Amino acid sequence: MSRYRKLLAVGAGLGMLFAGAVAAPAAADPPSDPEVIRVQIYSVRYEGLWANARFSGACPADFPYLTDKKFSNDRILPLGVIIDTAPSVATLVVATSSERRIEGMKEFVAVKSIEGSFTNWSVGSGTFTVTLECTSNWKKARIEGSDR
Repeated sequence: MSRYRKLLAVGAGLGMLFAGAVAAPAAADPPSDPEVIRVQIYSVRYEGLWANARFSGACPADFPYLTDKKFSNDRILPLGVIIDTAPSVATLVVATSSERRIEGMKEFVAVKSIEGSFTNWSVGSGTFTVTLECTSNWKKARIEGSDR
């Protein structure tokens, strides 16, 4: 890793630490909709400064799409992804598979799986949990595609 990238990574981590970002807990408001479930795909206990790991996961075949709900105002996450951890833990999460459909004159996308990583920017310890909110209904998952 170049010196510039290391400085950017340290700066981003310190920004998260000082900003006091708060993640929405996975247990908050469980879905009452029969077309929506929550699936915990990753949970680990981390210890100390710079503890880190990678993770990946997908919605199950009978509920294949992530919902179009935003669960965090303080982290950049794909819709339908819930991160439950301390504010000092920085995350990077990206969609790895999706389904595209054309409806009328618009293209829509529904995400099916993710991968990511986390790094603890504090000397403390804690837990890191990733939960996906998945749906069997395409219309509860789709978001309008972006122009290229």
